[in-house]
Amino acid sequence: VHFQKEVSKIIGRNIVRGLLLNAEYETQIPERESWILKEDLPEPVLCIIAACKATIKWLYGLKNDDISSAQKTVKIYDALIITNGNIQEKNKINKFESAWIKLTAAKAILKIAENKSYQKSVAPQHFLNLSKIMLDENVELREEFVKRLHKGLSRGLTLENALPLEYLSLYVFGGLEK
Repeated sequence: VHFQKEVSKIIGRNIVRGLLLNAEYETQIPERESWILKEDLPEPVLCIIAACKATIKWLYGLKNDDISSAQKTVKIYDALIITNGNIQEKNKINKFESAWIKLTAAKAILKIAENKSYQKSVAPQHFLNLSKIMLDENVELREEFVKRLHKGLSRGLTLENALPLEYLSLYVFGGLEK
């Protein structure tokens, strides 16, 4: 329990405030027309992706299923989706770096929704913003998101870590693709 408070402080101060909310960088990749592989992303974007994953692992590691921490975490990921990965709107990033950040945030929300203790932390507004990933202009982003959505739904309703049935409705937005 003692270490949990210390780790929470580190997560809040260094990862959330330092990397997710206040990251400052300028894109190092010239604008291009094709998808950027993850290993070709610049270090600041990889740090944001790693920070999202670390926050999810921390949340899953909490022993008390802290719904308030889950709600705050979902709000951060939702903000990353809404702002195209640029929460403070002071970074100059290209559309593929933005897509990778949005994809990571969307996958993180799905991961939170898979945990029965945290499912209620994904509010209807967050769900609506998550559905916009299915309408994103970036084809690769949509494809990767659908793969993760399928993985979460295909586990079945009886398993502990499966997406709720409501998430099946996200496929409807795939039919609106032009």
